[in-house]
Parts: sequence; C-alpha cells; structure tokens
Amino acid sequence: MIVCKSEAKKYRATISNEKDMIIYEAPSEKGGKESGFTPTEMLEAALAADMNVAIRAYADKTGFPLTDVTTYVSVDKSTTSEALIKYSVKLEGDELNSQQKKLLLQSALQTPVRNTLSKRISVIYSSRI
Repeated sequence: MIVCKSEAKKYRATISNEKDMIIYEAPSEKGGKESGFTPTEMLEAALAADMNVAIRAYADKTGFPLTDVTTYVSVDKSTTSEALIKYSVKLEGDELNSQQKKLLLQSALQTPVRNTLSKRISVIYSSRI
C-alpha cells in the first residue's frame, strides 16, 4: 500500500511504500515549487521504470548482449476524450541483432503497469476516518 502524507510546505507531500520514500509536489502552475515529481510525472515514471526493468530482466534471462536500456514516457494531455501515453525505448548493445531487439521490445509490452493502464480503469473511494 502507498501512503501519501502532506508536508508543511504548501502542495508538497511524501509518498511511502513503508520502505522507501519519494517527494510529490504539485506543478508550478498549480502552486508547487517544482521540488518533487508531479502527478503526471509519477505516472510516466511508473511505466518507464516497469518497462525498463522488464527489458533488462528478459535480456538477462535469455543471455542477450544488452548493455543498457533507456525508456522514455510522456503523457499527451492535448485531448480531453482519451489519455494518450507515448513511449520509446533505446536499446544498447553492439552485438544485439534485429530479432533480439524485437523480442526485447515485446517484453516491455507485458509489464504489470502497462497491462493495468491498458485496461478500462475505475477509481473507487474508500473512506478512512
């Protein structure tokens, strides 16, 4: 479970999974001071990290000569009718062939975060008093 607790600084909070902590802050146009991840950046980061680690794990499992992987994710908010999440992947490894690259990229499509974001999503309130 994730716990988010407000700080004394306006529009800033700490987010914890009871082991690690990150800082959240509203974007500057909403009153934040840009000293932490915004909500959209956190969503982008979750997908980018999940895909990145999945690719690395698949390369390790198969013995593919991947030396580095970089994932880029952005949320396009230009339309109000749908959420458009764009991503790209940079694979590094001089000895990677085209088939290995294809399989590595396919492994990124089966991650838990991507699978969740690809479904119809409902947000349900549960009160805590």
